[in-house]
Amino acid sequence: MRTLNVRLALILLAGIAVGGVSIYFFHYYQQKSHAGVFLEQAEEAKLAAEKAKKDKKIDDEAEAIKKQLKNLDWYLAFDPKNQDVSEKYALLLADHITDNQSFNKALTWLEKVVREDESRYKARQKLVGLLMSGGRYKDAKDHLTYLKNEAESKGNVKLKESKESDDKGDSESKDTEEDDSEPMPLPKLLEFLGVCQQAQSED
Repeated sequence: MRTLNVRLALILLAGIAVGGVSIYFFHYYQQKSHAGVFLEQAEEAKLAAEKAKKDKKIDDEAEAIKKQLKNLDWYLAFDPKNQDVSEKYALLLADHITDNQSFNKALTWLEKVVREDESRYKARQKLVGLLMSGGRYKDAKDHLTYLKNEAESKGNVKLKESKESDDKGDSESKDTEEDDSEPMPLPKLLEFLGVCQQAQSED
């Protein structure tokens, strides 16, 4: 009788364990499914922001961007290791800084992105800009040096763009400087490195 009770107890424990694991995986996949909804809503908010910007509806654009950030934030709570979404979130934060708190949040996320994946040049370039505006020239110099080394080692045409192509006109030059979708031209990297070195020598 005692042996039967032991067997019964073991069977019950095994059943509970299997049931617990099943519930865990069901909950996990359910969360993953919900996370996908947040990405869809973030994309809808992005399109709404672009439309509002085109229609010059400033308040609607700001509200849509806020919604986009919120949904990306919720998604990353479920899938924090998604580097593509993390970079998108960090860049969006950096593009919509309004105060010290939002500046520090953007800085933290950009540093997280490049720390976890050093090949994220968009995030690194944006990070350089924030570091320089915050007076952290040594840190900015380290990232610029990384970008410079990458430019020289890969031989990317855009990265090795000549200085002459930077002098086609003020408006075109300004657009090039603000475009983080392309690697920064090597002459511009060297220029920023010079600024950082000078700022450090003056401290």
